[in-house]
Amino acid sequence: MWVRGCRGAFQCDGVFVSCGYPRGQQHYTCPCNKPPSLAISEIAAKNLQLRFGHDGFLVRTIDCWLPQLPHQITREDPGACSKHEASRLRSSDMLPASWLRSDLPFSVYRESDAEVATYGLVLTIPTPVRRGPAFPHDAWTGGAWTGTWTGSVLVNSTRPACAPHQHGDLQQYASARWSAAVECNRSAAKGHTLTGRASGTSSVDELTWWHLISNKLLTCWSYDWEGAVRKQRGYAKLVRKLGRSTRDSVSKRCKHVAEPGPNELRYRSDHASDPGSLLALFYMNFSLLPPQGADPKLTTLAASLSFAAAQLAQQAFETALNSSTERLPIVQICPSASGVEIKAAQHIF
Repeated sequence: MWVRGCRGAFQCDGVFVSCGYPRGQQHYTCPCNKPPSLAISEIAAKNLQLRFGHDGFLVRTIDCWLPQLPHQITREDPGACSKHEASRLRSSDMLPASWLRSDLPFSVYRESDAEVATYGLVLTIPTPVRRGPAFPHDAWTGGAWTGTWTGSVLVNSTRPACAPHQHGDLQQYASARWSAAVECNRSAAKGHTLTGRASGTSSVDELTWWHLISNKLLTCWSYDWEGAVRKQRGYAKLVRKLGRSTRDSVSKRCKHVAEPGPNELRYRSDHASDPGSLLALFYMNFSLLPPQGADPKLTTLAASLSFAAAQLAQQAFETALNSSTERLPIVQICPSASGVEIKAAQHIF
């Protein structure tokens, strides 16, 4: 099969094919590769559903639109993005992931973007030696205030380690977190930004996250993973008690602060290269239960593109791991009315 001037997910003799990557070429020739083994995907999905009800697992979203990456790799180039991610397999980089477990609020980084491709790795919970700092919420957003991770050390940041009294006070964290959402909402209503410019002339991060980032109680970090998810769970409980009308009063620009959102746990990248640690590739499928306000057609398209991107990631990681015979399974994670369903990969059109 060959394409010109287009890219995406195609059917080739009944087989699902992703074609048109990487961007920038005039023509592409794509073989009609066989889809991932359905049997392998089904077994992996069943095992992950069991893990979800016990110790859980990590999901690492592959997200390559950060400007410091080589050649300005973007999210729209999943082939190059996945190859870059696979090249870090044996490094000691500290990478962010979300811990999914049945007793935790379900949320994955970029979950709110149900209309764009979301895919990545499913990993076992690493041993303590390969664990980095933990946060009850998405800690990477916020630009210059977050600093960067080098090994297990946070540099170029004013973020403190959590003091002993900050570790276990769930009510204090939950109250401070909601207060940050309320203050964000007030600023949004007044058209304020962090820099004082008119609303819309500075980044959303400046307005949305400053109220959270400026509070050391909310941005401090520790190596206590269970402590971090207890705070996440405690805040989710508070938000439920507030009721839907109160939650809905928060402006769209402040939703990411107000909603419980994903936890963020740092792990050493070489954990994924350990035998048995990389359990599967995943992609998000919101088409079964689109979020409020999302376009069902776009969520279906996003699921299709997510599957195509996961296949490219599968190829990249199998090559990096020298896996010539054993295939890495692909599963779909589907929010549903009953909670979370983990299913075998399937074609979505």
